[in-house]
Amino acid sequence: MFERQHPDTPSSISAAQTGSVPAERVMRIAPLDLRQPRFRTQVRGFDKTEVVAFLTEAADDYEHALREIDRLRQDLLRMESLLVEHREREDNLRNTLLTAQKLADDVKTAAQNEAKMIVREAQGRGDLLLQKAQARLEEVERDINEMRLRRRDVEGSLEASIQSLYHALEFIREQDKPEERVLLHLAAVTLLVRVVPRAGRTAVAGMRGDALLVRLAAAPVDGAANEALIAFLADIFDRPKRDITILSGHSSRDKRIAIAGASETDIAARLDALRRSSGRT
Repeated sequence: MFERQHPDTPSSISAAQTGSVPAERVMRIAPLDLRQPRFRTQVRGFDKTEVVAFLTEAADDYEHALREIDRLRQDLLRMESLLVEHREREDNLRNTLLTAQKLADDVKTAAQNEAKMIVREAQGRGDLLLQKAQARLEEVERDINEMRLRRRDVEGSLEASIQSLYHALEFIREQDKPEERVLLHLAAVTLLVRVVPRAGRTAVAGMRGDALLVRLAAAPVDGAANEALIAFLADIFDRPKRDITILSGHSSRDKRIAIAGASETDIAARLDALRRSSGRT
């Protein structure tokens, strides 16, 4: 006969007492028991109590199974809904990432193109500025060269004008002076001297007309020849250098010299002595 497990068996009691999470319910009626039930017989048929208990247990088990199936179905639906939602989120996230990547690539490409364009524009502007600067430099150089030429022309013209005025002034001064070799002028004796600079040595070389010819070793640079002439005349006429004055001809070979503190007779005697000594040599 079919043996049914009683609900209050030790195994079920221990399972109910052991944990907070109840164990899965074990169906106490198998499908074979439903197909081939066996009950104890009595005089009037099957034991009514066993039949009722069997059917009650079967109904409870199947009711529990149906509830469990329904719960599992709801869980499955909920899980499927969550899965669909997560898949949608995954798709959205993937699309967002792809869009962000595409946007980043577009921004990078646009930035590169813009940078290249800026570099090309800067290079073009730099080349243009360089060309303008080079042209301006050439123009300035031409202007400078032209100004130098003009300055040389002006300097030449001024120098020629100055020389002309100087010679005219010298000529006027010479015309205003009496043609004498030794003259008394403002308590000083004036003397005409002809200078030959850059000579081998400084010495009297005789007379050149009414002028005393003097060779000077000094060069006519920065007044060196004039200073050498004053020192030489002060020596031969035995006068201090402060008494020797160049009246005219500072930049010319023909000069008019004033000798202060000396008499005309003394100067004439010394000139005669110089003439005789230069004639003997």
